Amino acid sequence: MKYIVLTLYILFIVCVSSLSKSINIPKDFKDIQEAIDKADLGDIIIISDGEYKKDIMINKSIELCGSGQEKTALKGSIVVQNAGPVIIESLTIRGDKGNNAHFGIYCSRAFLTIKNTKIFGYHHGIGSESSKLIIKDSFITENFQVGIQVENSLTTFIEENDINTNTGSGIRISSSENNITITGNIIRKNSIGIEIIGSSPRIRRNAIENNQVAIFSTQESNPDMGIDDDPGLNVFISNPVVIINMNRRLTIQAKGNYWGDPNGPNNSTIEGKIDYIPWLKSSPLKTQSVCQYGKLSVCWGSLKGSSMSQKSSF
Repeated sequence: MKYIVLTLYILFIVCVSSLSKSINIPKDFKDIQEAIDKADLGDIIIISDGEYKKDIMINKSIELCGSGQEKTALKGSIVVQNAGPVIIESLTIRGDKGNNAHFGIYCSRAFLTIKNTKIFGYHHGIGSESSKLIIKDSFITENFQVGIQVENSLTTFIEENDINTNTGSGIRISSSENNITITGNIIRKNSIGIEIIGSSPRIRRNAIENNQVAIFSTQESNPDMGIDDDPGLNVFISNPVVIINMNRRLTIQAKGNYWGDPNGPNNSTIEGKIDYIPWLKSSPLKTQSVCQYGKLSVCWGSLKGSSMSQKSSF
């Protein structure tokens, strides 16, 4: 399914690329919203260096591209509604303690890709409802509640992001079945790393560190954290509670992960039915801490030294 979605996306971009034009802010328009309103489908709006104070509504297929996270800052919220594909990349979106904005970026019934973007200082960093969503190579930090909130997802890929220091959950997935992929992320210093409500996400190759609870799964949920022929390869480090499974009927499959100890998880750090055997006896990371890295692929080592335990499930 992932490759079908990406193929259709590429075909769309190829079709519109010959017709698209670039619009420069502030050369062509001083106001970002005016540029969006005047843009045609597929146009690229390039935002030059500087800080822009503006709430933005996107309701057509465009690309909104800054000059880099350290150069282009938007102080306001972006809403993407009934539109797609839309790309937002290479900028910082920031709120502050006095900002009443609920989300940094919010999309509804849309197809949105967020790349190389830093979002901080909102109630929720990113919110998505009934949408197709790709979040990649981004930095979601210091939001007052949830870093990334996804509800009723059509398709969601959360890949290679640093999601940290959010007061609530780093990622919250709700009312979404098996169309969520969470892979290659650093998820650290949140109250809950990944909160799963009535959903069944696939969770692979994440480094989940220093959260109060790494994974919280409600009674309606059934996440896939690793099976026999497709191990999870997630790394859990210094989380006081690693997994809470509130579903008393189902066992969470969590095979082939590293639990911060060669002997596997301590029973005091897990709650509910968890099938974690076999587990990785050593971390596939090059270091026992991932905090100094901005991207998980940088610090992922060879799996050859990370042998599996040979114990069977109980």
